[in-house]
Amino acid sequence: MSWVSIPVGVVSLAERYGGRRIPASRYPEMRARIEKAFCGLAAKFGNGRFDLARHHLIGTSGTLTTLAGINFGLARYNRARVDGQWLVRDDILRISDTITSRDFQERAAIPCVGTDRADLILPGCAIMSVIMEKWPCEHLRVADRGLREGLLIGLLREAKAERAAATPSA
Repeated sequence: MSWVSIPVGVVSLAERYGGRRIPASRYPEMRARIEKAFCGLAAKFGNGRFDLARHHLIGTSGTLTTLAGINFGLARYNRARVDGQWLVRDDILRISDTITSRDFQERAAIPCVGTDRADLILPGCAIMSVIMEKWPCEHLRVADRGLREGLLIGLLREAKAERAAATPSA
């Protein structure tokens, strides 16, 4: 298993490229910045390390869950309908292309986006677009429980196993 964290997030990108009402015209510039930030990763996780027959991508929270809600035609976001589902790469890119061609009010009118996410979805789509380009998987798994929750569950399981191993059997 491999993972990495890049210091490029949707909030910082939105603030840098237009704030609350970030215009669609800033998308190419934003995407170019993300491509530059990801350059070293393509070499690190490319070169045979990402075998599509054995691995897949997992996307958590935010943009990906919003794209999943749109993909499934939800009028309002529903965690139970999205968490654990698979998205097809072409669907992700098609939805992203639609979103990135619209300005704030048009993005806000999209079900599952609304005014609360209309600014953040644009940089989120830019990040997803670069990821899909660098690691062209056919399917991506959606996780709405988030990484922190997954890490916590993993730590709890490890602690439970350690206690069980330390407990003398009768």
